[in-house]
Amino acid sequence: MRADPEKLNSETFDVAIVGGGITGAMVAWEASLRGLSVVLLERGDFASGATGTGTRLIHGGFGQWHPRQVQTVRLALQERQYWLFAAPHLVQPLPVLLFPGNRLKHIVHRAAMALHDRMDSESGLPPGRTASPDEIVKALPFAQRRPGGALLRHEASVAFPERLVIAALQGAVARNARVANHVQVAGIQAGKEGLELRFRDRIANCAGKCRARAVVNASGAWADLLATPEDKDGGLSRIARMYLVTPQLSRGFAVANLPAPHQHFVVPWQGHSLIGAATRILAGDPDDAEVDESQIRDLLKDTNQAFPGLNLERENVLHAQASIQAPASASFAGIEVPEIRSHPSVKIISLAGGHLTMARRTAQEIVDRLSDLPSQSIATALPGGNREEPS
Repeated sequence: MRADPEKLNSETFDVAIVGGGITGAMVAWEASLRGLSVVLLERGDFASGATGTGTRLIHGGFGQWHPRQVQTVRLALQERQYWLFAAPHLVQPLPVLLFPGNRLKHIVHRAAMALHDRMDSESGLPPGRTASPDEIVKALPFAQRRPGGALLRHEASVAFPERLVIAALQGAVARNARVANHVQVAGIQAGKEGLELRFRDRIANCAGKCRARAVVNASGAWADLLATPEDKDGGLSRIARMYLVTPQLSRGFAVANLPAPHQHFVVPWQGHSLIGAATRILAGDPDDAEVDESQIRDLLKDTNQAFPGLNLERENVLHAQASIQAPASASFAGIEVPEIRSHPSVKIISLAGGHLTMARRTAQEIVDRLSDLPSQSIATALPGGNREEPS
């Protein structure tokens, strides 16, 4: 699937995408479905950034939301349904236990769940309800009786989001897109025939360039480090969200405590549990970000407080990793809506933030700025996702 970067030198594309995470891959998929010629360049492995280091949840939102944000939640529910339709071999329903914290919050969140269910009439997922004490203990051996009890709703998850990225890229390549990983884009210059991208093939250790009529900068937390001819408003702020892998803690359920801003998750993953997320502001080069012991201890302490009875110790941590992200311009209940900035004079679209759930929708909005043809992605399964064809 990897295009030979040397063969890109003589080509001009409708759109060049910098960044091979879920957003960049879905932009490639969306643009190729509309017949645009596409090249995508990723400096590392595909999905090696924030895409592969999150909770792996695809969800329509947790908790209470403001009436003005109904449309955002509606879109998230629609996008969750898209993933269940487009990639049923990769995305599976997942029951989630939510701990509101007290009786009043339980009532409020139960009402919010009922409204969610009314907005989510086509997913086929079971409606939300109150979980019984027996269900809680059966799902969570560590659980203690807590004020407000627990709510049960169904969301979705993908064990390996990297495979979603590969599926989207395979679909784009099948429509003549060119994609290459381990290709570092050094900068973008405006030229007579469009925008010129200078790059270095990190495998062959050689330089090259290609041209495009438009560029989508989807490099996430690294977006402001790419040299471009557009005016910049200043560097991105960055955050590091930490995740821990432990032995299995829950039996087939994800768990979340609802009170914001200190929301914690315990998500089942490959016979283990994934715990997150402590968030800290990140200064300096995102490539230099590391997880240290004090951060691990702090997350363990916060998680034990969020879930009484868990009693995790340092020796329970099998792996720790940080997900480096640029905060979205808006977020609600874990659904992040990226800021998309266009620079018409040089045809560059840059975006910050983003979320696995909303990646297709973000890609649609980006390609809407590049093509007058209607989007087809919402009704098109990813490669391997058509139940009537062998995957």
